[in-house]
Amino acid sequence: MIVMGRVHRNGHARTLTGGAKRNSFPRPNQEGKINPDQAKGMVDDLMNQIKSEQGNFESQMERQLRHVLQDLGVPRQSEMDELRGRIDRLERQ
Repeated sequence: MIVMGRVHRNGHARTLTGGAKRNSFPRPNQEGKINPDQAKGMVDDLMNQIKSEQGNFESQMERQLRHVLQDLGVPRQSEMDELRGRIDRLERQ
């Protein structure tokens, strides 16, 4: 989840959800600009956060889907494989 924050007087960003400092963004100069190294650092931090949260989102969605399928009574692949093996053994008898 990407959380938008607000910048306080000290120049540090705080999240809207918890108030804890997540990222410390550089303060712009009088012209409202930051230097390229600072901008690259901000973008890199943001991209790392997005990648991390995307992985969390994907794993949560996979878990939720597994639970829904289980609740609907859809067998897992391992259960289907086990049943096929049992059928094969019974056919050979």
